[in-house]
Amino acid sequence: MGHQRVVCGGELKRERERERRGEKEGRRQNKKSKSKNKTLQKPTPPPPTPPSPPQQQIEAAWAVADRLRLIGPCCEQPQYSLLERAKVERELLPLFESRGTGTTTWSPLASGVLTGKYGSSGTIPAGSRLSIEKYRNMLAGRLLAPDVLEKVEKLRPLAKELGCSLAQLAVAFCARNENVSTVLLGATSESQLEDNLGALAVLPKLTAEVLEEIEGVMGTKPEPARRFR
Repeated sequence: MGHQRVVCGGELKRERERERRGEKEGRRQNKKSKSKNKTLQKPTPPPPTPPSPPQQQIEAAWAVADRLRLIGPCCEQPQYSLLERAKVERELLPLFESRGTGTTTWSPLASGVLTGKYGSSGTIPAGSRLSIEKYRNMLAGRLLAPDVLEKVEKLRPLAKELGCSLAQLAVAFCARNENVSTVLLGATSESQLEDNLGALAVLPKLTAEVLEEIEGVMGTKPEPARRFR
């Protein structure tokens, strides 16, 4: 004769309660599992959109200013030197022509490289900009490249012929550009500041022939922008 289980009313009630709790917990775990799977299946977000070129950003700001009858941006602050010319001489050119945008340019000496202080070997002197670790890590690989140092050394005879230092020649080159409103100097001593300001006397000497000679050495003039009408 098989065993039979006799359940009283109270025990039956408790057993049914346990079953309900078990079913509820099962539903909760199932829901949690589905939610987890849903999280894991989320699509990968698209990569961030790269910022627009400065020219487009400024044009967009002017469009807003025109619409709201406000004053648009009057000046841009680009890097500009004998080694870094594209932004001023090509990219921002339409703004100079259409908006009369001014420029406050910076790094005319390319962290001191255009002073010739690093020589042809790229030896970093104590107290120079590139002797500071963070600048050395960011810039030395590009600015102290052998071809860059070679070009700077080839400018020495021209600077001597003009009766100026390499630093004065580099600063004067930037100041001569009619689209440059201001050249920011990064002098760290009074003697450096005096030498940099001597560039003003070099300006009249930068004739078209001299500029052509500089370009023959540096080869950094950017290609003109393509225009479609």
